[in-house]
Amino acid sequence: MINAVRIGEDAAIWEQEAAACAAVLPLALLALPRIVRDRRMKLLLITAIFTIAGLAVEAWHQPHYFAPMTCVIYAIVIQGLRHLRQWRRAGTDLGRALVPIIGIASFAVCLFSIRAEYLGVPRSPDTYPWHWQRAEVLERFRHMGGRHLVIVRYSSSHDPIHEWVYNRADIDATNVIWAQDMGNQNQELIKYFDLRQVWLLEPNEPGMARLSPYHSNNQQ
Repeated sequence: MINAVRIGEDAAIWEQEAAACAAVLPLALLALPRIVRDRRMKLLLITAIFTIAGLAVEAWHQPHYFAPMTCVIYAIVIQGLRHLRQWRRAGTDLGRALVPIIGIASFAVCLFSIRAEYLGVPRSPDTYPWHWQRAEVLERFRHMGGRHLVIVRYSSSHDPIHEWVYNRADIDATNVIWAQDMGNQNQELIKYFDLRQVWLLEPNEPGMARLSPYHSNNQQ
């Protein structure tokens, strides 16, 4: 299960960090007027404005699209907390008490987000994500050893966004090669990679993909 999750761990980690940051950001932005006047923050603020403007023209969005902004967001939040720490009211250093509480709260939110991510892993084959299935197939081949050629045959109802076929830059050197099913032309591919064990993979949506040894009678 852990190895399967690795396929999307970068986006998941960033989203967990964003959840923790979301607990801090509103309070840190109480110091936004001071941040705007801070000459040291002008470049970061300009970067944030242009990045948000660029993302605004995208046809659709995913949370990890903002990942390049992570360092900018953290810098703005931390600087906001620095200014917030100087907040005094009625002679009381409220900022000195508030900032540690925010830090502890954001850490707790981060832990809760990680726990929720783990508990959210689907256990039913009908809802098991295709990219986790692909990662598990790769893990299976890694344990088997040897070199493999996987021919992927999609059904007519396949969602083209769920793409199983992609390879490393040096295709010939990689242990597992993924290829689209080309019918009778598969034999040319199999002949070229004649030292590899050939498999047929048939994704099911929803459901688990079926992996079986490829035979000549598998052609369509």
